[in-house]
Amino acid sequence: MSYIISPMRGVKVNRDDMTHEEAGWASRTDLEGGHRQKIYYAAVKNTYVPSMSADPRPRPMIAESDFLDTCNKSVPIFILHGDPYQRMALFTTILHIYIYRRWFRPYRSDIEGDRFICKFIIPRDLPDNSPTSQSNIDALLYLHGDLCTQVESCHSIYDQQLARTDDDISFQERLRLLTIRNHKFYVLQPLFRALLVVRLRLLTIRNHKFYVLQPLFRALLVFFPPADWSNEDSSAIGKVPVTIVRTGIEDGLSEPLTFEPIADKITSYLSHGAVRCSLETAIDFVMLLEAREAAAFGLNPAPAAVWKMMFDGRIYKTLRPTEPTIGPSSRFVDTSQITKWSGPGENWDSVLPRWEVYQFGREKQRLDSTDGGGDGAS
Repeated sequence: MSYIISPMRGVKVNRDDMTHEEAGWASRTDLEGGHRQKIYYAAVKNTYVPSMSADPRPRPMIAESDFLDTCNKSVPIFILHGDPYQRMALFTTILHIYIYRRWFRPYRSDIEGDRFICKFIIPRDLPDNSPTSQSNIDALLYLHGDLCTQVESCHSIYDQQLARTDDDISFQERLRLLTIRNHKFYVLQPLFRALLVVRLRLLTIRNHKFYVLQPLFRALLVFFPPADWSNEDSSAIGKVPVTIVRTGIEDGLSEPLTFEPIADKITSYLSHGAVRCSLETAIDFVMLLEAREAAAFGLNPAPAAVWKMMFDGRIYKTLRPTEPTIGPSSRFVDTSQITKWSGPGENWDSVLPRWEVYQFGREKQRLDSTDGGGDGAS
């Protein structure tokens, strides 16, 4: 980052000429852009798609990316798959835009450690075609419990894997050996790639202790059948019905869960502690619980601790090398001086609705092709 467009001066400012406030704004907005991009890709491009089949074999261990995307989130949202892939891409994009905008506060949300309100999950092989059947709810509860168990077990597994690297040949030494065997480079190329993959994987899990399975995530789940969606865009999808389910696991919460705060907005009560309401009501309910738990215990992990371990020395330290970097980044921007949101996070927020419009056009083409008698599903 050699320069920024100063939000206070409105002109291009070189890195060496930035004020303390401009450097703080640059650092915070860089993190906002990275956070929005990461949450979007996890929700839409790399969605967790586990099977719910009755296969007696143990479920495969979750990938590191899904471990990271499950931790520091408040609730899983299960999207009951059944539509063509292209339509699902549109649906998850719309859902992401709506939920992110409802949850995120420019310059102020605590986003260190990939903190966010939800994780999208698209389960396959549902036992029943009726979305709100007891068999489906039971299957989702089982899948949710299994995911939580796997996430909890990952910490000890990652500790063991990281410890083993101390007794192994260093990564730099391996690269040196590859370099001096240059005449056999093409023979060793697969190994070179494999070593890079291993190195990147270890970097990914290095800070796993700052990724925590939240008590709220264990206590609640939301599911959303796309069949209930009638092509509402991101400005209207909040009115679409969803189901909230209490899992009965309330360890670590400040007080028991109750649907009393949204009682006047519940449209129906189902069995097993489940209710139907709008998506808007469900998201507001989870945000209310987030605020309740934060008021009781503070955030875990603490944003300042995550900043110190994972972000200290990045953009801010580059811009202001002689100043201490005291996080979290939600303290970096004085909103009494900088009242307009701008920067990489705002750029993502303005681009995604245009992508939504494009995908709606693709979906219309698919439907027109199908209505025309061709095989329009993609």
